[in-house]
Amino acid sequence: MKRKPSCSHCGKPLPDKANYCHHCGKRTHGAHLSTQSCPSCKRIVDIGSLYCKHCGSHLPTGKKTFSLASFLTFLILILLVVFSFVYFSLPSPTTTSPDDLPNDVVDISLTNLRCTDQGNTFEVCGDVSWSGGAYARAHIPGGEELSDSKKYFSAFTYCQPVGPESGFRLFRAFVYDTQNNVAMDRGEGVSCVESSQPSVSTTPTTSVVTKHLQFYTGNTFGRPDGSGSVSLSFSDPVLSCDVSGDFFTEDGGQEAGKAPSKMKQYCDHATGQLIGSLTADGQSVTVDADPFKWNGYALTDPAPTVHNGAVAFAYTCDTQYGKNRYYTSVTATGLQTPELTLDWYHKNDDTQPRLYFNLDFTCLLQHVP
Repeated sequence: MKRKPSCSHCGKPLPDKANYCHHCGKRTHGAHLSTQSCPSCKRIVDIGSLYCKHCGSHLPTGKKTFSLASFLTFLILILLVVFSFVYFSLPSPTTTSPDDLPNDVVDISLTNLRCTDQGNTFEVCGDVSWSGGAYARAHIPGGEELSDSKKYFSAFTYCQPVGPESGFRLFRAFVYDTQNNVAMDRGEGVSCVESSQPSVSTTPTTSVVTKHLQFYTGNTFGRPDGSGSVSLSFSDPVLSCDVSGDFFTEDGGQEAGKAPSKMKQYCDHATGQLIGSLTADGQSVTVDADPFKWNGYALTDPAPTVHNGAVAFAYTCDTQYGKNRYYTSVTATGLQTPELTLDWYHKNDDTQPRLYFNLDFTCLLQHVP
């Protein structure tokens, strides 16, 4: 049985040789045809279509027309390319550890920078305080190598000899992280200039000086006693003295209670030797009188006597010699100064003699520059 043609659009049966479907009204171009090829892309399309569903061409003319689907596909491809470029251009994310913190959390402070002239070399010093790292070091070009510099884990003072040449020096400090990498460094300059004045020693020095002194003691204005003083000057303060010398007497030419007479009495040219000392602990003298008629009658050689509190001393003539009624005593003052003062006191109300002293003072002096 022969199959009847049908509409390619609605599928309903058609009369033979019908050009239009009386059901849907679309052109059939022959009821025996249901499909055709697109003149542009050669793909199969339905009979009666005005545009190719594959490439969008106008079937009667073969010209391509705008396709929204193609435009959207093209736009999506452009966006994918742009997104891929941006994504791969961004840096890869990393995890920040405390050791990788930026430098602005590390700080170094250099204070009290100075350069001093040590005579045969200059020495540069500085105080370093820091934060934000594991440890710190300091370095001064012209001194030790940085690798030999000590590691410090808290604020510190760093000093280093830098040689005898004057000029500019650079003081540098470095802060390191736990991986021994330099996290931050800082440097400041300091000038080294020779001292205009040489260093002067202030250590005291001592010297020994001997000075000779002559003076006499006696009664004052006919009185039974007398007093006075003499001085002895040095270039520097006196620390101590050894005293040595001798004395002799000269009769005053008058016996107390009698008329004036130039006739010498029995106390004339008696002699003796003495040795004494003057220190911060005190003063004393040992006196050895020579043989003489000290009482005017018998020749006597007195034994040496020691007298504390004086640097010179002598007993004078006395009819009652041995009772120590008449004497001359000399006391010294002025230690730790450049001048000694010798204060004397004399007592004799009988023959009223003078006593002449010849003394050598050998003194230790202290010189302070």
